[in-house]
Amino acid sequence: MALAAQPKNLQIENVVLNLPRNIRCNKCRNTMAKDTKINSRKEKSSGNLEYLGIKNIRFHFNCTQCSAGIVLRTNPQLSRVLCESDATLFCGDQLPGRLPYGLEEVKKRN
Repeated sequence: MALAAQPKNLQIENVVLNLPRNIRCNKCRNTMAKDTKINSRKEKSSGNLEYLGIKNIRFHFNCTQCSAGIVLRTNPQLSRVLCESDATLFCGDQLPGRLPYGLEEVKKRN
C-alpha cells in the first residue's frame, strides 16, 4: 500500500500574491507595480513573532525580470509590509537621489 506524498514543510504553501506596494529589485533595478499578480510561497513565521495573536507572514517570490529571490514580511504591529531581502519599497513619485515626500520637510527642520 503506497502512502500519499506529504509536503515537507506544513508551514509553506503556494499562493498568488497581489503586490501591496511598488517594489524595486536591488539587482536589476526593475520596478514591479502595485497589484501585480505574482506566484509566491507563503511561510508562516515560526517562533514568537506575533502581535496581538496575529502572526507575521513571509512571502517568497522571484523578480519578474532577473529571477532574484525577494522576501516580503508582514508587520501587523505597524500595519505594513517590509522587504527583507533583494528589494526596496518604492514610491512612484520618488526620484533617485531625493528623499521621499514628507521626509524633506523633516530634514529641513533639523
